[in-house]
Amino acid sequence: MVKRTATPKGYQGSAFIPRNPGADSQAVDQSCGKAGPIVLCTPRVFFRNASITPGFAGKADAPCVRLAQNPMDFLPIFLDIRRQPCLVVGGGEAAARKVALLLRAGARVTVLSPALTPAFDEYLAGGNVAHRRTSFSAEDVSEYAVVIAATDDDIVNREVAAAARARRIPVNVVDQPALCSFIMPSIIDRSPVIVAVSSGGA
Repeated sequence: MVKRTATPKGYQGSAFIPRNPGADSQAVDQSCGKAGPIVLCTPRVFFRNASITPGFAGKADAPCVRLAQNPMDFLPIFLDIRRQPCLVVGGGEAAARKVALLLRAGARVTVLSPALTPAFDEYLAGGNVAHRRTSFSAEDVSEYAVVIAATDDDIVNREVAAAARARRIPVNVVDQPALCSFIMPSIIDRSPVIVAVSSGGA
């Protein structure tokens, strides 16, 4: 049975969720009397534009979270790309950094570029990366699970983004969030705990 919890005095109209992972709880918006979705908050979970208010649900030491009403620009998500084919278009330093990240995630990486910087030498020597020494065409994205454009040519980057989007393939364009269907956050890796932080591409 779902337990409904009232909004603390002075915060009518806002959704509150107890940070108690062991409780079945549902936030209630007092302004309309309707229950919101079930959300279980665990310690050290942070929400965009959220504020922490102590003294909730009868426990003085049980904080709760007031969720902001504005929508998120992106859905935070972690992708399992182990053994999945991923394409990086570009042969410079930025492309090499993306390749390194994809390899750490277990992807099968192909780099498409007429030429590569020495930063790729280690990957090529180890057989970890396939290199297609050619210019980009829209058909090149078809067989990949994820596509990243990392060239210094704005026209090519836009072509990569358009081709991937037309095929509903997730695409990231380095330093051009307006062209991205997903963005790459800053990462704090303390495996098995991984924290991703983003300013929304700003």
